[in-house]
Amino acid sequence: MSLGSASIASASTPPSTPAAKAVSSGVLQQADTASFSFSVNGTFAENLQEFNISDGNQLHIVRYPGAHSGIDSWLASQNDPREPRPYSVSVNSLDFDGRTVKKSTFTSPVITKVETSGSTQVFTITYDRLIIS
Repeated sequence: MSLGSASIASASTPPSTPAAKAVSSGVLQQADTASFSFSVNGTFAENLQEFNISDGNQLHIVRYPGAHSGIDSWLASQNDPREPRPYSVSVNSLDFDGRTVKKSTFTSPVITKVETSGSTQVFTITYDRLIIS
């Protein structure tokens, strides 16, 4: 069969799987991505376990605590008025080859809450504006 052939309808029909699936905790996980990465001011900070964008301009990210990362540096410097605040943070949805397939950028971010439970940490980040590219 040659490329573009219509001899078999199922060959050109996309799979019927949803682009995203809801899980019991109410968090939206994208089914077509392998992982998520997090960056502060365009610089990679770490990979994330999951994320959720909620009403009221809040971003919730779940990560595995452990190695020191850009998030830890940002959290440590957040209350120091001499340290510049980040102008944006981004969550990148990555495919199985590590390429960005969707980028969500959040402007004027502030960490407002940190929760640790078991082997994960949940950060609540408030922001002014969301830009999806």
